[in-house]
Amino acid sequence: MTASLRRAKPEDLEQLVAMDLRNFGVTILPADAEIADDLLDPDRFVVAFDGDQMVGAGGSYQMDLTVPGGGTLPLSGVTWVSVLASHRRQGLLRSIMNGLDELAVELEEPVLGLTASEGPIYERFGYGIATRTRVTTVDRRRTGIRPDLEPERVRLVEAEEHVDELLAIYDRYRLTQVGEVSRSEPVMREQTISAKKRNFAAIHPDGYAVWSVDLAWHDGHPAHTVWIKDLVAVTPEAHVALWHLLLSLDLVGSINGRTAVAPDDLLPSILTDQRALRTTDLNDGLWLKVADPIAAFSARDYRTDDRLVVGVTDDLRIGRAASPPVTDRFVVTGAGAGPTDEEPDIVLTRAGLGPLLLGTSATVLTDGGMAIGDDKALNRADLFFGQARAAHCRTGF
Repeated sequence: MTASLRRAKPEDLEQLVAMDLRNFGVTILPADAEIADDLLDPDRFVVAFDGDQMVGAGGSYQMDLTVPGGGTLPLSGVTWVSVLASHRRQGLLRSIMNGLDELAVELEEPVLGLTASEGPIYERFGYGIATRTRVTTVDRRRTGIRPDLEPERVRLVEAEEHVDELLAIYDRYRLTQVGEVSRSEPVMREQTISAKKRNFAAIHPDGYAVWSVDLAWHDGHPAHTVWIKDLVAVTPEAHVALWHLLLSLDLVGSINGRTAVAPDDLLPSILTDQRALRTTDLNDGLWLKVADPIAAFSARDYRTDDRLVVGVTDDLRIGRAASPPVTDRFVVTGAGAGPTDEEPDIVLTRAGLGPLLLGTSATVLTDGGMAIGDDKALNRADLFFGQARAAHCRTGF
C-alpha cells in the first residue's frame, strides 16, 4: 500500500467532500463543499493520501443508540467511508476501518454503527445487521384510515422553517425506539430536507411527517407519487393522524417510503384495506459493531432473571457442529455484564454481537452461522435478550 493514513485537518474537508461525492457517483458542484462546514468534524476522520492526492477516508458522527429498556449508549456513527477505485485491493479500507476502531476507543464510544451502501463489505470488519429497513408502497386510491378511528388534527408547514421543532419531536421519539440513533441539527437537515425538491411537512404534537412529490399527470389522469422522507410518531394517536393526512392528499396514486414503516409497524391494522400496503423490499438497516461488550451489554435491560456466559470468536461463520476458538468472553445478568473465565453458554462471531445487543434471536443468529449453542442455552438466550418490538432505525448516515 503506497498511501499513508493520518487524522484529518480542517483544510482536508473540501478534498474529502469532492472525493466522496465522486466515489458515490454524484455530480460535484461548488456548493457541495459547504456540506463539510456544519456536518463533518475533521477530528473524527481518518484520511489516506498518496502524495498530495486524497485516495481514501472514513469518519464518524457522535451519536447515542437506544437499547432495550430505553437506555442509550454512545455510538460512533461511521460515515463517509470510501476509497478511490485506483487504490482498491491494497488493504486501504481495512486500515481506515481499523483507524475508526481506534478512534472509537479513544472517544470512549463502545459501539460503532453504520448504514451501508453495499451489503457484502462490513461483516468481515465485525459489523452485523441489527435492524432491517422495510421499503413500502401504499395505493392511496384503495385504502384509508378505518372509520372507527378519529384522527386528530395536524398542522401543514414548510419543513425548512421548522427543523428545530421536528428535531425536538424526533428526540422524544428515538428514546422510545430500540435501534434508533440521535441526530445533530445538521444530520437532521440532511435526513429530512432536500435541496432539489419542495419538502412538505405535517406536525402533530407527538409526531411529524416530511415528504416530497413526483408529479404524474397522465394526460389528465393524475397519479402523483409521494415519497416519505421521514415519519415519526411518539404515540399511536400521532401515527393515525399523520397517516390520515397522507392518505387524504389529492391527486396521489402511491405513497412510498424506504424507512417510514417499521417491520412490525401498526400501519396495516389501521387501514381499511391492508393489502393496499405492500412491502417491496426488506433491506439491511443499521449495522453494529460492539467494541466494548461489557459496556454495551451493561447499558440495556433484560426480559428474564438469568445469567449467561457469552463467548466471542474471530471466525466469520460458525457451523452447527463446529467448536470455534473463543478469543473473548463475558457474563451477562439482569444487573449488567462483566468479565469471566467460565465456559460459554453460547458463542457468537463478532458480527453477531450487534444484532444480539438489540434483541435479535440467538436461534436466528445460529441459523445464519453467527452463533452456536445447545438448544437449552439458545432458548434461554432468546428469552433473555429478546424484546417485544423489533429494533428499527429510520436514520441513514
